[in-house]
Amino acid sequence: MKALPYARISASATVSGEVVTVRYEVKPTSPSFTVSDVYGYRNFAPGIDDGVANHAGKITVTETSGEITFDLINNQTYKDNHYKIQANGNRIYVRIGARIDRKVNYSVILEVTV
Repeated sequence: MKALPYARISASATVSGEVVTVRYEVKPTSPSFTVSDVYGYRNFAPGIDDGVANHAGKITVTETSGEITFDLINNQTYKDNHYKIQANGNRIYVRIGARIDRKVNYSVILEVTV
Protein backbone atom coordinates (compact mmCIF):
# COMPACT_ATOMS: atom_id res chain seq x y z
CA MET A 1 0.00 0.00 0.00
CA LYS A 2 1.28 3.48 -0.85
CA ALA A 3 0.82 6.47 1.41
CA LEU A 4 -0.33 9.78 -0.03
CA PRO A 5 1.68 12.71 1.40
CA TYR A 6 -0.17 15.83 2.41
CA ALA A 7 2.02 17.83 0.04
CA ARG A 8 4.74 17.53 -2.53
CA ILE A 9 7.57 19.97 -1.86
CA SER A 10 10.24 20.97 -4.34
CA ALA A 11 13.32 22.89 -3.22
CA SER A 12 16.64 24.07 -4.60
CA ALA A 13 19.43 26.02 -2.93
CA THR A 14 22.00 28.56 -4.04
CA VAL A 15 24.95 29.91 -2.07
CA SER A 16 26.60 33.31 -2.25
CA GLY A 17 29.40 33.52 0.31
CA GLU A 18 27.71 32.69 3.59
CA VAL A 19 24.17 33.42 2.43
CA VAL A 20 22.05 30.41 1.48
CA THR A 21 18.82 30.95 -0.46
CA VAL A 22 16.31 28.13 -0.79
CA ARG A 23 13.66 28.41 -3.52
CA TYR A 24 10.64 26.22 -2.81
CA GLU A 25 7.14 25.30 -3.87
CA VAL A 26 4.58 23.44 -1.77
CA LYS A 27 1.72 21.71 -3.59
CA PRO A 28 -0.97 20.10 -1.42
CA THR A 29 -2.03 16.72 -2.83
CA SER A 30 -5.72 17.38 -2.19
CA PRO A 31 -7.82 20.55 -2.42
CA SER A 32 -9.04 19.78 1.10
CA PHE A 33 -5.50 20.13 2.56
CA THR A 34 -4.61 23.58 3.92
CA VAL A 35 -1.02 24.74 4.30
CA SER A 36 -0.74 26.70 7.56
CA ASP A 37 3.03 27.27 7.72
CA VAL A 38 6.14 26.68 5.63
CA TYR A 39 9.49 26.20 7.35
CA GLY A 40 13.04 26.62 6.14
CA TYR A 41 15.46 24.54 8.19
CA ARG A 42 19.24 24.43 8.32
CA ASN A 43 21.55 22.15 10.23
CA PHE A 44 25.19 21.13 10.62
CA ALA A 45 24.27 17.46 10.09
CA PRO A 46 22.10 15.86 7.40
CA GLY A 47 19.34 14.86 9.84
CA ILE A 48 16.78 17.68 9.76
CA ASP A 49 13.19 17.79 10.96
CA ASP A 50 10.91 19.90 13.14
CA GLY A 51 12.32 18.47 16.38
CA VAL A 52 14.20 21.08 18.42
CA ALA A 53 17.39 18.99 18.46
CA ASN A 54 17.24 18.34 14.71
CA HIS A 55 17.84 21.81 13.30
CA ALA A 56 20.21 24.69 14.00
CA GLY A 57 17.94 27.28 12.46
CA LYS A 58 14.32 27.61 11.39
CA ILE A 59 12.48 30.34 9.50
CA THR A 60 8.68 30.28 9.30
CA VAL A 61 6.67 31.80 6.45
CA THR A 62 3.12 31.34 5.17
CA GLU A 63 3.65 31.58 1.40
CA THR A 64 3.44 28.24 -0.46
CA SER A 65 6.15 29.27 -2.92
CA GLY A 66 9.05 31.65 -2.81
CA GLU A 67 12.48 31.95 -1.22
CA ILE A 68 13.85 31.57 2.29
CA THR A 69 17.26 33.10 2.95
CA PHE A 70 19.69 32.12 5.69
CA ASP A 71 22.16 34.97 6.34
CA LEU A 72 24.66 32.78 8.15
CA ILE A 73 27.43 35.29 8.76
CA ASN A 74 25.06 37.35 10.93
CA ASN A 75 23.72 34.35 12.88
CA GLN A 76 25.20 33.67 16.32
CA THR A 77 24.44 29.93 16.27
CA TYR A 78 26.33 29.66 12.99
CA LYS A 79 29.26 31.63 14.39
CA ASP A 80 29.35 29.53 17.57
CA ASN A 81 29.40 26.30 15.56
CA HIS A 82 31.57 27.38 12.64
CA TYR A 83 34.27 24.89 13.66
CA LYS A 84 31.79 22.02 13.10
CA ILE A 85 31.02 23.30 9.61
CA GLN A 86 34.71 23.67 8.76
CA ALA A 87 35.39 20.14 10.05
CA ASN A 88 32.64 18.92 7.69
CA GLY A 89 34.19 20.48 4.59
CA ASN A 90 32.14 23.71 4.97
CA ARG A 91 28.94 21.79 4.27
CA ILE A 92 25.57 22.54 5.81
CA TYR A 93 22.18 21.03 5.12
CA VAL A 94 18.86 22.71 4.35
CA ARG A 95 15.31 21.59 3.66
CA ILE A 96 11.74 22.87 3.53
CA GLY A 97 8.86 21.62 5.66
CA ALA A 98 5.17 22.42 5.34
CA ARG A 99 2.52 22.07 8.05
CA ILE A 100 -0.73 20.76 6.65
CA ASP A 101 -3.58 19.66 8.88
CA ARG A 102 -1.19 19.53 11.89
CA LYS A 103 1.29 17.27 10.09
CA VAL A 104 4.63 18.31 8.59
CA ASN A 105 5.81 17.04 5.21
CA TYR A 106 9.38 17.68 4.06
CA SER A 107 11.41 18.28 0.93
CA VAL A 108 14.56 16.31 0.28
CA ILE A 109 17.59 17.43 2.28
CA LEU A 110 19.95 19.63 0.27
CA GLU A 111 23.68 19.70 0.98
CA VAL A 112 25.39 23.03 0.26
CA THR A 113 28.95 24.27 0.69
CA VAL A 114 29.46 27.71 2.23
